[in-house]
Amino acid sequence: SDRAEKKRIEAEAVKVDQEKKKKTEFYITRTLEEELLLVPEGVRKPLQTAYRLASGKRSDEQKTLLKKYPSVANISAGSLYLYDRRRDVRAGKLDAERKQKEKRFLAETRKANPGVKVTAASLAKLNPKAAAELEADRKTAIRLRSEKAAADLKTFAARAEEIRARIPNEGFLRALTEVPGKVPATFVFYRGDHQQPQQKVEPGELSVVNLHVPVKLPVNDKAVPTTGRRLAYARHLVSGRHPLVARVIVNRIWMHHFGRGLVSSPGDFGVLGERPTHPGLLDWLADEFVRSGWQIKRLHRLILDSWAFRQSSSRTLELDRIDPDNLLVGRMSIRRLESEALRDAILAISGSMNSGMFGQPVSVMEDAVGQIVLGKENLDGERKPTKTIDLEGEQFRRSLYVQVRRTRPLGVLETFDVPVMTPNCSKRPSSNVAPQSLMLMNSDFVIEYSERLASRVVTEAGPDRRSQVLRAWRLAYGVDPDPEVIGDLLSFVERQSEAFGKVATKNDKATPPQRALASLCQALLSANRFLYVD
Repeated sequence: SDRAEKKRIEAEAVKVDQEKKKKTEFYITRTLEEELLLVPEGVRKPLQTAYRLASGKRSDEQKTLLKKYPSVANISAGSLYLYDRRRDVRAGKLDAERKQKEKRFLAETRKANPGVKVTAASLAKLNPKAAAELEADRKTAIRLRSEKAAADLKTFAARAEEIRARIPNEGFLRALTEVPGKVPATFVFYRGDHQQPQQKVEPGELSVVNLHVPVKLPVNDKAVPTTGRRLAYARHLVSGRHPLVARVIVNRIWMHHFGRGLVSSPGDFGVLGERPTHPGLLDWLADEFVRSGWQIKRLHRLILDSWAFRQSSSRTLELDRIDPDNLLVGRMSIRRLESEALRDAILAISGSMNSGMFGQPVSVMEDAVGQIVLGKENLDGERKPTKTIDLEGEQFRRSLYVQVRRTRPLGVLETFDVPVMTPNCSKRPSSNVAPQSLMLMNSDFVIEYSERLASRVVTEAGPDRRSQVLRAWRLAYGVDPDPEVIGDLLSFVERQSEAFGKVATKNDKATPPQRALASLCQALLSANRFLYVD
C-alpha cells in the first residue's frame, strides 16, 4: 500500500539524516579544535568543557568565558558556513607565509651551498627538512579549502530530499461526521463563549428565514445511522422553497456577467444589505433556475442570450442623466479583466499556456528583491535564494492552479486586485491605479511574455513585417486592425528597430527588429483594448 511504501522510503531517508547528523557533529568537533588552537593554551580545556555543556548546566564563570570567546561559543550546525570562510582566509594566510618561508629557505640553502644552483624544485635534495615543511603547509592550505562543511552537509540534505520525493502522495478528503448513536446537544453560548453554554436549542433554520418558510428538522431520524439533521437541512435548501438559496446563486452569476449584481451586496441579503434594483427579475430568474433543475449552464445561456447582455457599452448624455451609475442596466458596463483572467490571457496568446488539469498547485516564493513570484524556495543558511529549481513547465499553468497564500499573493495578480481572503471575499474590488501601468511597463513577467508573443508571431507570420504586425494584432484583439492603424504599427516598429540598432551590442540575445516587435507586443498587451471587456 501507499502507506507501507511511504514508511519504507521514509526509513531510507532517515538513514541519510542520521549520516548527516554524524557528519555535522564531526565538523563541529573539527571546528572547535581549530578555534581552540587560536585561544591562549591555559583556557583551552575549560573553554572546551564549557562549550560541550548544555546551556542550562553552565556556571556563571563558564558563561563569562564563552562570552569572552564568541568564535567558540557561536559554533553550531547553522554557522558552519561562516567558519568555512574563516578557513579560506587561513588558507590564504598560510599560502602567503609559505611563499615567504620559501624565499628564506632558498636564501639559506644558497648561502650553505655556494656555487650550486638552488631552485624550488631542487630544494628537496639540498634541504629536505625545509622542503618537507613547505609541502606540509601546501597540503594544509589545500585541505582547508577543500573540506567545506556547509557544502558537504548540503549533499546529505539533497539526498534525503531526493529520496522523500519518491513518497507517493496520499489523497485525503476532509469531512465532518457525526458519532453514530449519539445525539449531540446544542446550546446558545453566552457572548459566544463555548465554555458558558446557556439556553438549549433544537435543530432548525435561522429564525429570520423560518418566519417565511417554516421548516422543522428532526432531532434524531431513526431511518439513518446518524441524527439525519444535516441531510434534512440539505434537502430543505434545495427544495425550491428556501427564500435565499436560488436568489443568492442567480445574483452572483448575474454579477459575474454584468460586473454588478441585481443585489449590489452579494454577501448580504439582509437588512444591512442593498435592496435589489430589479426584484421582479431576480425572483423570476430564481424561479426559472429552480424549475430547470438547478442547471447553471442553462442559466448562463439565458443571461447571455438576453437583450440586456447584448447591449452596447456606449454612453449617451440621456442615459448618464437618468442613470449615471447604470443601476437600471440601460447599457453594458465596461469591465476590466480580473487579475487571473489577465494573466491567463497573456499566457494563452503568447502560446505558452500549459492547459493540464488537476495535480499539485504551482508554489510561490520571494525572489532576491522580495517580490512574490512562481517558484520553489531554495534558501541558504542566511535565508537568501540560491540555485533556482526548474518548475518544468508548471509556471505556465492557469492561474487557477497557482498557490494562494494570504501573506504571499503573486505579484502580477496582486497589482490587479487579487481577492482579499481575510476572512473571505464576497465581492472583488476593481481599481485603476498607477502601479498597474507601471507593472505593465516594467514587470519581468510582461516583458518575458511579450518576447514570447513576438517569437510566436515570427514563427506564424514569417519575416514580412506587415504580416507580423497583423498577426500580433489579431492574436491580442481577435480582429484585423483598421488600414490607418496598420501604418502606425509599421511606423512604430521601424522607429523602435532603429532605436535598438543604435544601442545594440554583440551580447544582445535578440536582433533590433526582434526587440522592436517585442516592444509592439508589450504595447498591445498594455492597452485598454486588451485589459477591458467592452
